[in-house]
Amino acid sequence: MPHWVRPVDIADELADLGIDADASPRRLAEYSYDASNYRIPPRAVTFPRSAREVATIVARCHAIGVPVIVRGGGTSMAGNAIGDGVVIDLSRHLDQVLSVDAENSSAVAGSGIVLTTLAARARAATEGRLTFAPDPSSASRATLGGAIGNDACGNHSVRYGRTSDHVIELHLVTADGLLLTATRDGLYATDPRDRQAVARAAEITDELRKLASDNLAILRTELETIPRQVSGYHLARLLPENGFDVARALVGSEGTCAIVVSAKVRLVPVATSQLLLCVGYHSPADAPATSPRSSRSRRRPSRASTARSSPPWPRAAAGTLSPDFPRDPPGCSSTSTPRVPEHRANPTFRRPPSDSSTTFVRRAG
Repeated sequence: MPHWVRPVDIADELADLGIDADASPRRLAEYSYDASNYRIPPRAVTFPRSAREVATIVARCHAIGVPVIVRGGGTSMAGNAIGDGVVIDLSRHLDQVLSVDAENSSAVAGSGIVLTTLAARARAATEGRLTFAPDPSSASRATLGGAIGNDACGNHSVRYGRTSDHVIELHLVTADGLLLTATRDGLYATDPRDRQAVARAAEITDELRKLASDNLAILRTELETIPRQVSGYHLARLLPENGFDVARALVGSEGTCAIVVSAKVRLVPVATSQLLLCVGYHSPADAPATSPRSSRSRRRPSRASTARSSPPWPRAAAGTLSPDFPRDPPGCSSTSTPRVPEHRANPTFRRPPSDSSTTFVRRAG
């Protein structure tokens, strides 16, 4: 950053452009931390009211060499929401559901909306039929933009996948303050009359296609090989067989490529009932053998079913400990006396059938 740029200079200059900017000591202290252990005071904090204002902030900061940091709920544990620059807080004004299309199971929302609020408003607009699926542990504070930034998932990711599986369109601001829209099949100017944005979209599209064509082999063999491969850029989405999906390629990029100001996302049916199934296996290697069957059972939870396997530990009389019962769990070095399982210590304890690997099945809620 140029040494002559002071906090008050940036805040005053942005205020002259009609931006709500604050460089007071209190505000800088409030935005110097997130959920991480880092503390970095910003140069100024801004609260844009529209995508156009975000573009104005970014364009000005780009022109004078000042970094920008986009912030939602501040739940990052790696310092992603703090930095020595201008903080753009999207959670104050860009936090609305702009539309809900129940017929096509989609919604458009600002990046600053909290995930639980988005899910609740989607249910309210569809009479309880549809919701937004990703539900990370921070969902009551984290925002949609943050979920898109790190490709969040949550407790139900086995069924619903990651945030990238629910993105249809991303409405973006580029590093030089242009408004673009990324879709499942390309990148376009948000306003077709904006010649500069049209030219930039075409330029970026050409570069992305070249990147994919020059690296076809490695993108096909090294990326998207496991369901939770969320680190790095999702460049495999740019492959021809994936339809040149720029929108989903940007999910997980942590704001390093563009700023997401709003998004069109897919909604999913609300589950009519919930079932918690806990399954125990002889070893981790035994689990994959039944996972496809378990996945099919979750898709059609008409009745509880159990996966069959041998008992997880050798048989022994009630109240005793089998001689070959493991004294320590794998990887544990404790020498304390192992706890006798309840079905051993208490003869009246009723355990599942001996040939069942299901620990227990109960309704949750």
